[in-house]
Amino acid sequence: MRRATTVTGLEFLRKILASSTNTSGLDRLLAGFRIVSGGEGKLHAEIDVTKGMLNRNGSLHGGFTAILVDSASTYALATVADGNLGVSTDLNVSYFKPVFENDTIVIKATTLNCGKTLGVGTVDLINKSTGALIAHGRHTKFMARPKIPDTDTQQKNG
Repeated sequence: MRRATTVTGLEFLRKILASSTNTSGLDRLLAGFRIVSGGEGKLHAEIDVTKGMLNRNGSLHGGFTAILVDSASTYALATVADGNLGVSTDLNVSYFKPVFENDTIVIKATTLNCGKTLGVGTVDLINKSTGALIAHGRHTKFMARPKIPDTDTQQKNG
């Protein structure tokens, strides 16, 4: 796996989170996301379930669960991809147990592979008080960066 070279994993993860949540976009919903540890393709975080994350039945909305899987796997992957956040190609979430307002979710993301074109990670969401697996997700991202032409070579050949 490629490794991030600019900052340590934990520092880097906290910078990504800060820049992600300081927006008017969907990522602002992760404002309560707390990174406990991370780096080397891994992330351990927590988030408290708030009213704004709930569905009409009073449990964590499946869409918010998917946001957690997407974000956590992306952050973990970026620590071994030189900061590249990639672009999602697929996301799969299996839902097992509900959680409710004021519950705390433990988020454990692991990068399975990061190649030249694809990166794959998994995420387990766990109820902190019961230890029950809430959901499990798998996320694949396109990681290739566009090639920047060598302007010196173009000028000589042009």
